[in-house]
Amino acid sequence: MDQMQVKSPVFPLSLLPPWLSRRAGLAAVLAGFAALGAACTGVGDFGSVVQPSGGPPQQPAVVGTGQIKVGLILPLSAGGNAGVAAQSMKNAAEMALAEFNNPDIQLLAKDDGGTTFGAQTATQQAMNEGAEIILGPLFAQSVSAAAQVARPSGRPVIAFSTDTSVAARGVYLLSFLPQSDVDRIVAYAISTGRRSFIGMVPDNAYGQVVEAAFTQAVARGGGRIVAMQRYPLDTGYDGVRGGENAFAPCTFWAAEYLGNLGRGDEARAIFERLLGCANDVGLYAEEIVPGSGEPIGNFPQAFTHVSMISAATALTVEKTA
Repeated sequence: MDQMQVKSPVFPLSLLPPWLSRRAGLAAVLAGFAALGAACTGVGDFGSVVQPSGGPPQQPAVVGTGQIKVGLILPLSAGGNAGVAAQSMKNAAEMALAEFNNPDIQLLAKDDGGTTFGAQTATQQAMNEGAEIILGPLFAQSVSAAAQVARPSGRPVIAFSTDTSVAARGVYLLSFLPQSDVDRIVAYAISTGRRSFIGMVPDNAYGQVVEAAFTQAVARGGGRIVAMQRYPLDTGYDGVRGGENAFAPCTFWAAEYLGNLGRGDEARAIFERLLGCANDVGLYAEEIVPGSGEPIGNFPQAFTHVSMISAATALTVEKTA
């Protein structure tokens, strides 16, 4: 068994302690909202770059009223992309809970600030409040720090890090590991007859890992790399120069899930603001410029309209419930 198999990105639910896995529906709920959270990770955590503070620490939040308590440790107040990704993951966890029919889960969201000390403190707080399992943290160093607190009491840690070196006894990774993604992409391309490749990777430690995996995968498949481009990360959220705008479907999703969570007033406020972002015949673009509400990008965008209809349906059900 090679290293990638030992440190699999798939969390082995069968390894949950018997006293935890017997709880009705727990495995399915964890798999659901943890997978949603992992899908939101857009931040490579290789290296030891400390994210600058994005603001004061966020207050702990509790979602759900179930008896099974789950700690969610994320860098919610960290600066840069880390804080954005963390907030998206927290929202995804709330959405996943809303999709289940009254799960017996209580989510204890804690802010670790993107630091090892913060991760230890947040993990200890969650355990003191009765957390039986820890989801997170996001960064490799924080994962190791949280594990030091959780391991003595037998609390499993299911982290979102993409650094396989932190996987250990009682610490599992639920994330998209770059080596696995690169191997699958290159293998598929070669199976369709492609032999020449160009790579574009971020100019950081994460990009170096991706580049190494890419080089090895192409060589194994008998292909060749004709160019490799590294782009800086100080030019925007995605490494591309130019400002970012709001992806309209995501904003409608926010309204939909706030409605599903019973927060109808907030959901309707977002939905009504979005109604003012359509053109004179009610069509929506792919993106909306924050502040002005100006449509931008692909137009009209069917995906936006589908999301709008879904949100409207959810708000109608919430209002009549």
